[in-house]
Amino acid sequence: MTSLSTSSTIDFHRLDSSQEYLKTNIARDVNQLYLSAGKNQEEKLLIDQIFIRQKIRKKLPEWSRNFKLIFTKNISHEQSSSEATAILKSNLISGKKIIDLTGGMGVDCYYFAKSFRACLYCERQEILAEYTKHNFTELGVKNVDFFIGNSLDKIRSEKSDYIYIDPARRDGFNSKLISLNDCEPNVVEIKEDLISNNRIALIKTSPMLDISLAIRELKNVYEVWVISHRNETKEIIFCLKNGNHNPFVRTFNILQNGKIQEFDFYPNDSPKIKIALRNKAYLYEPNSSMQKAKGGDAFAEKYGLEKLDSNTNLYYSDEHIDFYPGKIFEVKKILKPYDKEFKKGRFNIISRNFPDKADFIQRKLKIRPSKNEYLIACKTSFTNYIFIQASHIARS
Repeated sequence: MTSLSTSSTIDFHRLDSSQEYLKTNIARDVNQLYLSAGKNQEEKLLIDQIFIRQKIRKKLPEWSRNFKLIFTKNISHEQSSSEATAILKSNLISGKKIIDLTGGMGVDCYYFAKSFRACLYCERQEILAEYTKHNFTELGVKNVDFFIGNSLDKIRSEKSDYIYIDPARRDGFNSKLISLNDCEPNVVEIKEDLISNNRIALIKTSPMLDISLAIRELKNVYEVWVISHRNETKEIIFCLKNGNHNPFVRTFNILQNGKIQEFDFYPNDSPKIKIALRNKAYLYEPNSSMQKAKGGDAFAEKYGLEKLDSNTNLYYSDEHIDFYPGKIFEVKKILKPYDKEFKKGRFNIISRNFPDKADFIQRKLKIRPSKNEYLIACKTSFTNYIFIQASHIARS
């Protein structure tokens, strides 16, 4: 496994002369570059930058292509928001001022600066803050002030419309944490300070967090954002303000083409879903944000879909709902499990609430992949287990 060099500082004033090296070697194998560098520490620092850029090129494409920016070697780039999710959040709120209590690489702060007149970036690590300050200068950001130190000291002294906090989700052993009480800082303990002076607090959490439990712990949640990118849940944002609220859940799935699937609902609606199975025309699978937020049933009730089984997150309808926030399939056949018609066929396989996993089904039936044809193994309430042959409907 590649490791970064031991030195950690870069001379900002010599960066211009180093950009050509980064551009020339950006696609090369960093292990070979480290070997070639030998004891040349200055070159190793540049290789560190190539190594990090290669890791973040999909997550932060705009930043990874800018060779004037500098990145630190800590885990800040791992926990930072992606460009896509940061842009989404910045488009959901705006105002006079926002305080980012856990500035890190500054990705969220950079995009918030486009929606707020002023931002305050706070960070305990001096080197990380200095690198971010340099990057903001290169990016042309002018409405961000910097504070290096304990950001909690700024809660009472600074006024703002919003406070944003992304507590560290790793312990001293570099393990990922998913409990609010295990994060640093503990947002449950400082919650009252966060929402004082009629401020709104945005708390970014792990996608693994139990939403219902967090709402009960935080108490003042009025909105929850479940954000996915390319159908993978990346983060959950809890929006807090003074008072008691019936939290409104907003789900977002940012597609590869930049479009966003969105569905909003109140989780306390307790929808009553008819559980049925007939040879209908369309099958619907909720996207990852919908599944995490348990919003599939709410959508089904609103638009008249029927559910296959209480524990199978698949829905049927006679109608083609093009704006559905998830995948849409056109049903071809409904057959018994392992029907010989499927043997040696070409299908992508989905297993939902079914005893066997997709790879086992693939091996047993000697199935090869397909572009749009699917075999969906699932459980229904009336006919137990079935295989559904369906075509995925692509949308622009």
